[in-house]
Amino acid sequence: HLEKMALFVVSSSGRKELLILSFIGFLCMFVSIYLVYDHIKDEEASFCDVGSHISCSKVRRSIFSELFNVPIAIFGLLFHIFLILVSLVGIQMSGKQLKCYIAFIFYMNVFGVAFIVYLVCAEIYLSALCPFCTVLHIAQLISMYIIWKVY
Repeated sequence: HLEKMALFVVSSSGRKELLILSFIGFLCMFVSIYLVYDHIKDEEASFCDVGSHISCSKVRRSIFSELFNVPIAIFGLLFHIFLILVSLVGIQMSGKQLKCYIAFIFYMNVFGVAFIVYLVCAEIYLSALCPFCTVLHIAQLISMYIIWKVY
């Protein structure tokens, strides 16, 4: 009887965290949409250019802004759309299925954090910080912490 109650507590707790992750994913999706737009628009300056060290356009125009000739922001957008979908489907699961979804989302976030480390290293190399990218980096770390607590 206690095992069933413990499973229920884990399940309801996991669902709450998955809902929070999907909310974070929605916020990140909108920031990523802006970054894709900014990359494609490719104007000389961006409204978030504060100086030479805080500059979206300096980061956007660097070699690190694309992977296989695809803007990094598109990968971020797809990552967050997928995170939203997996989280929302996971909310409806229970028992072993929920545990599998949580494990999948955990490892997905491990990959996300590893990619964020690469992007932060690129910003350090460029001596420039993209404020919108930083919002996504922080959100990714928060997502990792949330799913780590449940995992």
